[in-house]
Parts: sequence; structure tokens; C-alpha cells
Amino acid sequence: MSGAFRKPLRQTLSDIVLLILALAILLANAAQAAPDYFANNYPSLRELLKDAAGADAVGLSSIKGSKFIYPALYLIGETDELLNSTQITRSFFAIVRFDNGLPYVEDFVYIRPGEISSFATKMSGDPYVTGYADAGGSSPYHAYVFESETESFQDLGAFSDIGFSYGTAVNVDGSVVAGSASLAVDGEGAGLDILHGFRWTESSGMVDLGSLAGPTGTSRAFDINGDGAVIVGESKIPSGEIHAFRWTEQSGLEDLGAVGTGRSVATAVTYSGDVIVGGSGNAVRWTEATGMIDLGAPDGATNSIATGVSNSGAIVVGNYDNVRLDINTDGIAEFSGTTRPFRWTDDGLGGHGMMDLQELLQLQGVDFTGFTLISADGVSEDGQFIFGSMLSNDAENFEPLPYVVQLCDDFVDLCFDGTANSWPSLFSGVIPDPSWGLALNNIGTLYAMDGLIYSCLKVMSNGLPSSLNGIPSYDIGFEIVSYEQGTIGVAKARPFNETLALNGNGEPPDCSGSIDLITNIYADLIQVGSEVFDVRFELFDGENLRLRLLTLEPLTPSP
Repeated sequence: MSGAFRKPLRQTLSDIVLLILALAILLANAAQAAPDYFANNYPSLRELLKDAAGADAVGLSSIKGSKFIYPALYLIGETDELLNSTQITRSFFAIVRFDNGLPYVEDFVYIRPGEISSFATKMSGDPYVTGYADAGGSSPYHAYVFESETESFQDLGAFSDIGFSYGTAVNVDGSVVAGSASLAVDGEGAGLDILHGFRWTESSGMVDLGSLAGPTGTSRAFDINGDGAVIVGESKIPSGEIHAFRWTEQSGLEDLGAVGTGRSVATAVTYSGDVIVGGSGNAVRWTEATGMIDLGAPDGATNSIATGVSNSGAIVVGNYDNVRLDINTDGIAEFSGTTRPFRWTDDGLGGHGMMDLQELLQLQGVDFTGFTLISADGVSEDGQFIFGSMLSNDAENFEPLPYVVQLCDDFVDLCFDGTANSWPSLFSGVIPDPSWGLALNNIGTLYAMDGLIYSCLKVMSNGLPSSLNGIPSYDIGFEIVSYEQGTIGVAKARPFNETLALNGNGEPPDCSGSIDLITNIYADLIQVGSEVFDVRFELFDGENLRLRLLTLEPLTPSP
């Protein structure tokens, strides 16, 4: 996705650098037309997003007046296609971007190896998708993991040759998948009606998570945290009830209880794994310290369930039943209604508790004339983007259509505003995958949303700690000046992590880069896609803050 690290042309280009340059060209030409089949047969996703944007119906005015320049979100779905006179269902995900306040579908990626039917259920924040695929006939369907950059598809198998499986969640780097699979306890198919949650990795294969009620009890996994160490879902308990669970390798399945004596389910977990949300009569939120807390439901609702939680755990989204009692012309009472989305923030910390999402947006001046939000299916990790389904008065047969809204308040740490001064996070860099075996818990990265390289720089002088303007380290954003000459320039800078924010693992982030004021050498570790590079740049233009690439060495993951 970047050509930032291409060596000067006079040097020999390695295969790695050529690959990065090719990805950079793809990034520069990312806006592509939809495949003909989609454009001709299923235009509603693309066109509705444009139409709804024109009607200011999907939150184009936010509390902070955001511009939506570069954030990208993903929507997944299914469509049908006739192949060799056979109807094949295949799943896709759409890359949704914003330009001058208008959302548009930039591209569609289809998940269909050969002529296998495929269904997508969950995406990670990175280009990994899981779901299940059906080879047709009597073949059982299997969970898969799909990586969109190379369009690689991997069948994850099942617990037995005759069993089936489906993936429901994938961690951020695609290395761990959670889902459920049938047991098939003997060759005759006994046990196929019993599901157990699973955890899959390349090295371990599909591992049975078991059940709180023993081998014959059921369990299902629904979500996974960022590094794949925590899985949440539901399981039968010895009494026969279904309870939410939290799984870790150290503790196994942990019963999270329920509100009262009812059923409970865990549907989503934060990146760190510390906050879990779901439902138990109403939407619930669980932490080790508080246990399971009932979040309630809006006035008049019969129940609610949470579907997503921000990484901070401070923002929860979900759905509730909006049941209305009407008296028809014959004087007969009739109940009608549909689900509606909610957004919850902690009123003990100054939040609004649980509110109808559409009503909350209307209070901020968003006009929903002709549109009704009916679900909130998830929330971005930083909490500012919520996505789900809505109904349009103009849609044929009231087909649910996707929406994306931005809602910024004090519970969103940092909001994109489309200006040069906006930053993608409270501090620059990302957590490196443990497979690299790095001593640092935070390294630089190319951020595909705006094409900048984000990292941090410790100020040095002859190899010793120093400062510039009294500041010892800086967040930095580099723009790519020239792919051909391997030059970058400083686009923005600020004191490093001045709010003392913690990373996704709850740790103070390390600063991976350094700039020596005497030698003018900038050294760093930069993640580009799934690769990590050790780089050295030289500051050659102090007036315009331009740097030239000196060396680039790809790292090798630890064995």
C-alpha cells in the first residue's frame, strides 16, 4: 500500500521494494468502478449511500462538524449470481469512504473461490474476513479466513470429516479466528446437532473450547479481542440455562453469569479483552471489577441487546424493540413496530445512558426525513463511527439499506475532521504483532486512510537524549514526496502522547523512532501492510523538512 520506502533508482531495487511500489500504485488508483454484475443487478448499496448523503440522512453533520475526508469503513453482505445456469451466492465487502462529506463505495471485494458459495460474517479492522463457505451438494460448509489484499482464501476445516463449521470473528492480523462447529461424535453423524465454540490458528488448527455444561453441552463463540487471546460467546451451563462466557487459554471458559436467573449472551469485546457487552433481558456490560451490569432500555422498549463496544469500553451500541400500541379504525388494539438502534454512554461519567441513536442524532441537527434507522450492527474501535441498517421511504419493498454515521462527543477521544491537523489516534504508531518478537510495544505505520506515515521521534544529539523546543519526543506524520527518489516530508507534528493515553494492551506506548540533530539521521521501524521494515532516512532539506531514504531492511518474524 505504499511506495514510501522505494530506494533511489540508481540503486538496485529488491523484490520487496518493487512489491511496495506496486501496492502504492494500487493505493493511488484505489477508486475503481464496481464490477458489472453488481452495478447492473444490485445498485442499491452504492446508490443509496450517495442518495442518502444528498438528503443529509446519514449523519453528515456531526457534533463537531466533521468533513469525512479519509476514514474508511467496511460493509459486508451477500448477493446472487448465475454461473453456468447455477445460482451461486457469494459474499462481498464494500470499502466505504467519505469525500467532502459524502459517503461513497470505493470498491467491492468478492469472497468466492471458484464457484463456492460464501457468506461473510465479520471483518477485523484490517483486511481479514471470516464466515463460512459451501462447496455445494452434500459437502458440509466450513469456516474460512479471507485476506483481501492478496485475495487468499483458507478453509479452516471442522472437528470431523462430516461436521460443519462457521467463523464469526477474526482478530486484527487474521492469525486467530473464532466460531462454532458441530461435534459429530461418531461416524454415523451423532452429535452433529451439538455445537461447540472453537479457536483456530495456523499452528493449532481448530481447537474445541468446550462447554460449561460438559462435553454434551452446547457453546457458540461470537467475538474475539485484538490479539486473539480472549473469546466471548454463550454456553449451556449445568442447570440447562444459557450464559455468556469469556474464554482465555489460562482460564478456559468462564461463566459471566446473568441478570437475575435468565439467559445471557456475550456478543462483543474490546481490543484489550477487558470489557464485554451483550444481552441478558436487556443490554449488558461486563468487566472484572463490576461483573454484569444491566444497561436498561429506552422508555417503552421491551428489551435491548448490545452489538458493539468501542475500544475504551465507554461507548456501547445495539438494538432494542420499539413496540407501539395502536388502536385501529375498528377500535381494536394492535401492536406494531420494529427494532431501533441505541447508543449508550456511562451517565456516571457524564454520559447520556441509553438513547435512541436516531433521536440522539436529531438533537444534533441531523435531518432524517424519509429515513428510519432500524439497527446498529457495530461501532468503530475509536467509537466515532456507527454502522447498521435503515429503511428509506423510496426503497423498493422497504429493503434494509446500510448507513454510516459519525457521532462525536466527550466519549470519543479524537474525531476526524478532514483537516490537515487531524490525527488518526491519540498517539502515532501501532502495536506490532507478537510474531515479530520486538522489544517495542509501538512502532510506526503507513496509515492507508490518508496515505501518511505516522510514527514518533525521540530527539537525540550524538546518540544521547536531547530535546527540541523543550520537547523530548514528537508524534510525526510524514507525507510521501517522491516514490521515485524515496523522499518524504514532515506533514504534521505535535508532542508525543501528550495526553498520556495507553495502547490497546493498556500500556504506555513506546516511541520507536529517533532523529539525531547532529547526524540528521532518522531511524525507525515501520509497518506497511503485514510487513515490518527497519528504515534509515537522512534529513537533506532542513527548510522544507525533507528526508531521503538511505536503507530499508525487511524484518523476519521470530520462529
